[in-house]
Amino acid sequence: IDYGNTVYDILKKNNYSVNKLLCSDNIFPKTNQIAKGSILFNAILGKYGEDGLLASLLELKKISYTGSGPLSCAISMDKKISKLVFNSIGIDTPHFQEIYFDRWKSHNMPSCETKLFTTFFNSEKIYPMVSYPVIVKPKNGSFSLGMGLARDKKAFISCMEKASKFNNKIIIEKYISGFDAHVAILNGTSLVPVEKRKKNDQNIKLSPYSLKVRNSIFIIPGRFQKETQEKLCSLAEIAYN
Repeated sequence: IDYGNTVYDILKKNNYSVNKLLCSDNIFPKTNQIAKGSILFNAILGKYGEDGLLASLLELKKISYTGSGPLSCAISMDKKISKLVFNSIGIDTPHFQEIYFDRWKSHNMPSCETKLFTTFFNSEKIYPMVSYPVIVKPKNGSFSLGMGLARDKKAFISCMEKASKFNNKIIIEKYISGFDAHVAILNGTSLVPVEKRKKNDQNIKLSPYSLKVRNSIFIIPGRFQKETQEKLCSLAEIAYN
């Protein structure tokens, strides 16, 4: 809602005729309220908005909308598929394993602790190969919901149970420290990278386009060195294409 309200306010300030369409699980019948000739600005995070379902419906109804098409959305929302796609074109992502939570729990929650964490596919998808620290997150999700950092076995079990509340399929990923950046693509060209920080960071000067959502602050433009910014834009365009 915070994100949608920010978009609404900016459009109003720029003299666009804009109306809010609040949706939850009743999103599909709500699209009948969209006037002919309108453009839907997709401000829905997670289910429906980012997984391609809304985009598919809008295309069937021949309603213009912002954002990527159904297939791109579906691939991006699936962390396993998107990682495989990125790896296939030379974009490195952390090594990972996919685990089915219900099968893992039914086997008394075992794990194989190892010094090396490599991409590993077990046909039964039961036994996690863990080299701490690891990131644990639902296979399909948005805005880091259900994600956790595990530095030992106790934390690992807790993170698995947390992630399972969002999806039975869980991605266990090697932890790599660093910063979080977002790069938008418009007409095939990258825009200025956006910097993501925790909301409690008080030493941040925000531009009119920066926004606060949940526990995060998105700083626009991001405070990156020129070389880093160019690298981010290059990777974003390769991933998009």
